[in-house]
Amino acid sequence: MPFMLRVLLLSLMALNTGLVSSAPTSTPRHQSSDEEIIRSLTEKYGLAIASGNIEIVRQFWNLESPNLATYVKIYQSTFSNSRIEFIRMEVSRLEMAGNKAFSNLTTDERRLDKKTGTILSERALNHGACRSFEWIKTGAGWKIERDVLIQDELADKLEATTSTEERDKYLKKTKPL
Repeated sequence: MPFMLRVLLLSLMALNTGLVSSAPTSTPRHQSSDEEIIRSLTEKYGLAIASGNIEIVRQFWNLESPNLATYVKIYQSTFSNSRIEFIRMEVSRLEMAGNKAFSNLTTDERRLDKKTGTILSERALNHGACRSFEWIKTGAGWKIERDVLIQDELADKLEATTSTEERDKYLKKTKPL
């Protein structure tokens, strides 16, 4: 059995046995443990995306998020005829701000045809596609409020610029991304 398939299967087993839950325990959490939780949830969410199971993906979301319905539709469409394979996955940003947190998941990924396994596309192979997640601490633990591919967000902002100077200024400001 290929290594990546074993990792995916073990991860799915962990997700299905309740490790997805981030419900508060009786011990108070410190900032550092919240950071560890967000790092772990970010990795697990990436594995949930790679699993292609919309119900597992949905478990990570804040049910009150205005973005939930849109992302469920996006992932349902993606999962209906293809699957995502992460070749490399890394939590590349982690910031805490009270009851909010921000994390980035940088991946090298392929989209494969679900039936044939044929590669449909390779996104940022060896350069990193980057998803940005906004988390909120709820009574049920840390949940996703927003999930966006940074490259798409940057492209939208660049298209919205009205001048070369404005575009160059924005590119300079976002160069690390």
